[in-house]
Amino acid sequence: MPALLADRALVDGIDYVFRRFHGIKVEAVPPDSCLEELVRRGIILPQRTAFTEAFGLALAYVCYEWRRQVFCPDAWGRYIERVDFRDKTVLDVGCGTGTTLRRCLDLGAKRCIGVDVNSASLDLGRILLAGEPRVEMRMGDGRTLAFENDVFDVVVCRVALNLMRADEMLSEMARVLRPGGVMFLVVHHAWYYFSMILTGKPKRMRYGAIILACDVARQILGRPTGGETFLTRRRLKRLAAHAHLRPREFWTPRTFDAYFGAILEKPADVSPDTMGGAAC
Repeated sequence: MPALLADRALVDGIDYVFRRFHGIKVEAVPPDSCLEELVRRGIILPQRTAFTEAFGLALAYVCYEWRRQVFCPDAWGRYIERVDFRDKTVLDVGCGTGTTLRRCLDLGAKRCIGVDVNSASLDLGRILLAGEPRVEMRMGDGRTLAFENDVFDVVVCRVALNLMRADEMLSEMARVLRPGGVMFLVVHHAWYYFSMILTGKPKRMRYGAIILACDVARQILGRPTGGETFLTRRRLKRLAAHAHLRPREFWTPRTFDAYFGAILEKPADVSPDTMGGAAC
């Protein structure tokens, strides 16, 4: 896998097939020779529209993310540059295979620790980042981080906050962030799930509709946000205030985008004693 990720042309080809498979806007069409090589290697099927069972979507997603953040940073890959990582100690919550950790290192981070609940993703990430002494990857739940208070200069969380109790997770990430530190978030907006419905693919349509319906029901019933959900700026501001975090900026690349980004700051005068629990 590391050798594959070093080949820009093949990563571009995998990115192309991954985007077509998931109905994501295609940025560039690779030459036929690239797709033929992917077929020859047993990575994509001869129809060039899906991946072989041996390669799988999980590895394809790694290549997709690697291209977005390392080879050819998209709007979100560039947005992270708004945070100063130089000589900073960084925690990535929901790190997956470590593509964001790689990006943080490229931006000057001194030390990076990634935590994730998926052992298979961590195992692959350790292979991809083998030989990099500044990186450590651990099993861990974002709601119960095994770190002391106030130890990280920067906490990063890309699209993991939507997948569990966002209030608990945000408060826990704030606890380990040092006063004066910065939190970088990318979260799913409601449009992410609406766009699934618009794909016309039954499985994705059903999935998007279920998430939207469950979230609306939770809001009507006044239940805490638990399980996969979408976030709005207003809701995130409320959760941030409870976690004693101050919004520095919000950003969306387009009017209708599946994600939005946020940079939050932990005020220098916040102490562990003032950090609250989960919001209701």
